[in-house]
Amino acid sequence: VVCAFDPDLYGTAASISAKLRACGCSVDLMPSPKKKAAASFKHADQAGARRMVFVAPDEISKGVVRIKDLRTKDKNGYAVQVDCPLDKLDTVDALVAEAASK
Repeated sequence: VVCAFDPDLYGTAASISAKLRACGCSVDLMPSPKKKAAASFKHADQAGARRMVFVAPDEISKGVVRIKDLRTKDKNGYAVQVDCPLDKLDTVDALVAEAASK
């Protein structure tokens, strides 16, 4: 699931969704941001999503998106999350696997 932090980032979220689909990913673009991040993660979990891509202004300004893997836990039992460069969206699986091993 790809979620924009606010309506101003919806176009960016749609573009990221298209890039992920081009990489062979199945993507659900949330039609509108939720008021709280927790509600966005709940939506992704209820949709059966494996990952949540959160398109937020701070990360976008750095050229990355934060991706939280809803099914993979790190050694401390927390969901793995990584910042993925926008031009490397095809490497998400490797980034998550590396983060999970730490």
